[in-house]
Amino acid sequence: MNKSVPANEWNLLYEKGGAAAPRYPHDAVVRWFFANYREHFDNKINFLDAGCGGGRHSIFLANLGCNVSAIDYSSNAIDILNLWAMEQNLQIDTKVSSVIELPYAENSFSSIISVGVLCYLNINSIKKSVDEMYRVLKPGGKLFVTTRSNKDSRYLVGNKSTANHAVVAGDKSVPWQSEIGMDMVFLSEEDVEQMFHKFKKINIERESFSMCGRKYLNDDWIITALK
Repeated sequence: MNKSVPANEWNLLYEKGGAAAPRYPHDAVVRWFFANYREHFDNKINFLDAGCGGGRHSIFLANLGCNVSAIDYSSNAIDILNLWAMEQNLQIDTKVSSVIELPYAENSFSSIISVGVLCYLNINSIKKSVDEMYRVLKPGGKLFVTTRSNKDSRYLVGNKSTANHAVVAGDKSVPWQSEIGMDMVFLSEEDVEQMFHKFKKINIERESFSMCGRKYLNDDWIITALK
C-alpha cells in the first residue's frame, strides 16, 4: 500500500523553513474569499485551515477578523504558526492532527480550506479526508481545496506505482527539490468528481503555470464545493 508522507519528514522540512513555510496566501484563496465573503462578511464565521503548514492562510483569515482553527500533521509547522500569530496578536486555535481524522464535532465550521495537502496522502486517505471535511462542515458551508492534477510534471516524469501514485523524481535542475522521493497522488477530473460527490454543488477549475523556461508544468485542481 502506498503511504502518506510521515510526520517526521514534514518536521524536518519545517525545521529548514523557506519554501516549506511561505508567508503569503495563495492567490486563489484570496480571490475565493473576497468573491464569497466581501459583501456579507460576518466575523462569527468559523474557518478551518486543514493542513495549515506554517499558517499563511490562517494568518490571512485571522487578520480579516475570522474565527480560525488550524491543524497540521507537523508539530513544527504548528509551532511556526503559533509564533507568527503571537507576533501579530492574533487568536488562532491550533492542533497537531491528521486531516484524515479531524478532532472536531459534526457541523463545526462554516468554511474549510485545504491548500496543497491532499496530494501528499495516499488515495484511501484522501477519500477519508474529504469525508471528514464534509462531516465537520455545516450544512450550507463552503469548501476550498487545491490538489495536484495528473497533468503535473511531477507525475509525468515520476516513477508511477499506480494510476494515481508516483514517486517524485528529478535531478538538481528540477524546481521541486524538497519533494524528490515523496510518494504523491495526482488526480484526474473524474477522480475529483467521485471523491467530492457527497457535496451538493461542486466547481472544478484548473490552475497551471510553467517552470524552468516552460520545461515543466505545475498543474493543480482548484475545487470549491457547497455542503
